[in-house]
Amino acid sequence: MKIKSGVEQAVCILVILATQSDKQHVKSETISTRLNVSPSYLKKSHAKTCC
Repeated sequence: MKIKSGVEQAVCILVILATQSDKQHVKSETISTRLNVSPSYLKKSHAKTCC
């Protein structure tokens, strides 16, 4: 089974958020750095998956 890159990135984002100690906020710039994508790409690609 092949997973699309957007789904893989979404799972990685969930893992990053779930593993934060003390429910700390994570900036989108930090997430984009960890995923090695530009901040604008991250915001555009996952904007429609949120609420």
